[in-house]
Amino acid sequence: MNPIESDLAALRWPAANADLDALLSRVGNFGHYLLVLIDGKLATAPDDRKRRLAAVFTSDKARNDYLNDLPDAVRTALNQKVALICNGHDLFIRLAAMPLDGIVFNCLGPERPIAFVPALSNQVLHRLDLESSNAAVPAPAALAPASTATSNDAAHDFDLLTAAAFPGQQVGPIAAVNALWRAAFSLDQWLFIIHPDAVSDPQPFVTNEAGYVCMFAFTDGERLRGFAEENNMLDEKGSALMLGISPQNAIEWGRQERERGGSRRMHFNFGGPGWFAPLSGLPGIYEFVQESAD
Repeated sequence: MNPIESDLAALRWPAANADLDALLSRVGNFGHYLLVLIDGKLATAPDDRKRRLAAVFTSDKARNDYLNDLPDAVRTALNQKVALICNGHDLFIRLAAMPLDGIVFNCLGPERPIAFVPALSNQVLHRLDLESSNAAVPAPAALAPASTATSNDAAHDFDLLTAAAFPGQQVGPIAAVNALWRAAFSLDQWLFIIHPDAVSDPQPFVTNEAGYVCMFAFTDGERLRGFAEENNMLDEKGSALMLGISPQNAIEWGRQERERGGSRRMHFNFGGPGWFAPLSGLPGIYEFVQESAD
């Protein structure tokens, strides 16, 4: 068993004294994960229950065992088979944006397969975000109570910015819209509401709003808590739970959403003053705002 496989096993079956942050860090910083794309889609692990389990490999042997196990007809027809090598950050960005039931490392050996719930991606990405910003914020598995979150937007008045960009809920002057987005992209992180029932598998809360599948991002913990109170989403201790995601990671979600033709919306500061955009539109908005600032 090589070091990354040992780390994955220790993270999946942690000892009582395990340093989970260190394990998440090593898993996220590993630079040689192997993937297989078949006709442009990430290959999945075999599963009798027909779940969508992403197949990830940590060695050439593990990947080749998977390829050799494919039916002859499938293996012969793989004219568009693509083998990828990626680092942990790129891997978990990709996985976080996919509708998965799980993630399996080395699903056909040679070592024991190691399976995780999809929340692993957000946990690893959050750990990497903390390392890049040197911020002492709890990992997603612990979930930060929004009531104790440090204000994320002290340098910006998002009420005024939103009112100028979308007066009367209509699109305002392009300069005002750009100013709003520029402020949003400058934040260290966007805060996503977590439903208390999802604490064991923390994911941004998603629901249907005005006929669209929506997730909800907030520029500070106070706004997020207000949403949680209005929608009966406080936990048993009276806390609103959140997951902090950097704007750059959210933009990468948008790229993945665009590639698969998704139509989810991201609402910012829902409850007003707020605004929204299609998740798939975030990369284009970011590029436009950057260009307009030059």
